[in-house]
This record gives sequence, structure tokens and C-alpha cells, in this order.
Amino acid sequence: GDGKSAIAANLGFSFAQLGRSVIVVDADLRCGKLHRILDVPDRRGVVSVLRDGMSLAQAIQHSPLADIDVLAAGPEVDNPVELLAQPEFASTLSVLREQYDVVIIDTPAILEVTEGSLVAPLADCVLLTLMVRKTLATDAVHARELLDSLSANVVGVVANGVEEARSYGYGLDNGHNGNGHRVQRAGTGHERTTVS
Repeated sequence: GDGKSAIAANLGFSFAQLGRSVIVVDADLRCGKLHRILDVPDRRGVVSVLRDGMSLAQAIQHSPLADIDVLAAGPEVDNPVELLAQPEFASTLSVLREQYDVVIIDTPAILEVTEGSLVAPLADCVLLTLMVRKTLATDAVHARELLDSLSANVVGVVANGVEEARSYGYGLDNGHNGNGHRVQRAGTGHERTTVS
């Protein structure tokens, strides 16, 4: 519920728009969502490669939404920790690094289950995602300490659910049109502006 899968997909879209070759890997084998977000079937993916011996070429799918390849989670599995702990998973990531400019991996929440701790050290960098009104500050600190103990390269934090602060100065959200002229707005005056 922190928005990690949406962030992973949107990062993929952004890199693809820059002309980079991108694959998004769903390593959340318990309840992966990337296949839904990127509009590909979940019949094959990481589980198919690691458990069933399917080739990467067969398991990788192309999203119809953007120039992004997807390695979905795949079929349900009883032992996601055992699968991701196999040396074959690290080997799979190495192969993907050779084939793509950018490899984005979505994992389960690091404090909920073990898989995030297995994958984080294999990544070149980690982006921690949290929901401001949901995640406790102590949990955020604990997650960072855990990632540090794994020698994971944390490059930043995405804080979802942050209320936009009312500011003074130039811009469209403070009652001015950006040219110093006051504009009349309908509503309560507390509407939130989203920039994407």
C-alpha cells in the first residue's frame, strides 16, 4: 500500500521515454502487481524461470503501454524466499544487466517479509518507498537501518501521500496566475494540485 509497484512502473516509463532499454522485474512473488499495471499476463515470469526452467526469452513480455519489457512474478509459489535465495536469481539479474540499460526490481515490503532483504544487496541501488500517513517514523528508520546492515546502496526515499504545502510566491497554486495577477478559484481553496 506504499505505492512501490506504481513507482517501479513509472520509473520504467520515464527511462523508456529517455530512450533507454528497460525491464521491470516483479520480485514480489507473494502478491505482485506489476503485470496488472503494465498490462501483461501473469502466467509466466520469475517463478517460471527459477522453478520451472523456462528461458528468460520465453518468460519476458513486452508491455503494450510503453517500450518496456516485463518479467512478471509468474505462477503462485509456496516458497518465494527459497526461490529468490537461489544463486540462479542473482545470475538472472546479471544476464538482464547485460541485455538492458535499466533493470528495475519491485520487491515486497522489506519489513514485512524476507524477500526484500535478499534482493536489495543484489541491486546497484535501492529506492525506499513509504506512505507518509501509513508508515510509522520508527518503521522508516528501521527499514533504513536494515538496508544499511545489508550494505544496500540506498539512493533516496519516495514519500507518497504528502500534502502539498500552501506556499507564497510565484505559481498557480497560491491564488495567482504566475504573472502576479490574482485569480478567483472555485471550491474550498484546499484543492490539491498533482503534477505528473
